[in-house]
Amino acid sequence: MFCGTARKINLSPLLLDRGDRRIDRAQDERAAETHTIQPLSVHTLAQGVEVDLDVGQLGHCGSLAKGTDLFVLRQGKKNKSVPFVKIGVVRAVVFAYSEVGYRCLEVLLDAGVEVPLVLTHQDDPNEERWFRSVAELAARHSIPALTPESVNDEAWVERVRDARPDCIFSFYYRKLLSRALLDIPPTGAFNMHGSLLPAYRGRCPVNWVLIHGETRTGVTLHEMVERPDAGDIVGRCAIEIQPDDDALSLSTTVATAAAALMSELLPGLREGRVERTPQRESEASYFGGRTPEDGRIDWNGSAVEIRNLVRAVTRPWPGAFTELDGRRLFVWEAVVDPSPPTAPPGTIEAGQDLTVACGEGRLILTRWQFEGEKAQKSIKNGDLGPLRAGRLLG
Repeated sequence: MFCGTARKINLSPLLLDRGDRRIDRAQDERAAETHTIQPLSVHTLAQGVEVDLDVGQLGHCGSLAKGTDLFVLRQGKKNKSVPFVKIGVVRAVVFAYSEVGYRCLEVLLDAGVEVPLVLTHQDDPNEERWFRSVAELAARHSIPALTPESVNDEAWVERVRDARPDCIFSFYYRKLLSRALLDIPPTGAFNMHGSLLPAYRGRCPVNWVLIHGETRTGVTLHEMVERPDAGDIVGRCAIEIQPDDDALSLSTTVATAAAALMSELLPGLREGRVERTPQRESEASYFGGRTPEDGRIDWNGSAVEIRNLVRAVTRPWPGAFTELDGRRLFVWEAVVDPSPPTAPPGTIEAGQDLTVACGEGRLILTRWQFEGEKAQKSIKNGDLGPLRAGRLLG
């Protein structure tokens, strides 16, 4: 608060930039009394900000739509306190990839958040890309979209610092951000994670929840700390997993939920109203990344477990697989037959369907493919070729 006469001025929908120096509640008025404060500038819009300002320090510098007056705070004087202006999210550097990255960046841009810089990834030529391009979305808005190999190098840290973000967002960006990056924005750094934290921290949460047969998952926006996915929760959105969901359908639903959650939380973030709830470490679980080899089928497992693996890594992911005569056989779709097997696990059983005995129950393969050949989803004239009854897969 200013000493002396002050008048409350409604700055809605304005929010003041911190300039080269920021006075906040931690520094309090004593800091303001001993330092000359650099000019503050209005750089974008926010919602409903009211502060007590000395009108002598306001300079009129134009007007906004609908005749709203636009002011800028001039340089303060020594030995005189300056107002505290709560910084909200109006200017953000975004780290993003995949469909969640695309959808959440789209929410920010549609809401008028200023995004001076986007950091993303180059597409992996060995990965089938099913999602829209963050880089292309940024280009349509004339935003630089860069793909650093080592984002935590000092040169990239300085590039982000030069962008002067109020906030950093990470939307399915695949690299951890260093403390040097996280410390840049005054409002904080936030990540959108594809599970209901604290469960399923780490990589590939959509795949892991399907592998484990979960019936519920979701998305979480949380504050970023150096430990992956361990920061305070800002908001969550739950998703019911359907019995016929696979990795692609669930990933699409997760992206939709992430965009909806971002839309819901953004007004509060823009006003600087962020409630943070610490995660319960006793409920935390962590899972690492997956490789194509992790799709190998263990027929000693139950039919339900194997079918969960199949739907968790089916196309466009590398796929669940087994082998026959040294050839890799991919299983893209399957259904569970709960009846007891009549042969050892991995054995193709006799019948009209391509049915494989499991440690518990049986699995009917409804779409499969030998490596290098076309996928099949039916048996022609009852001819299974090499997949005849009695053959052992593994």
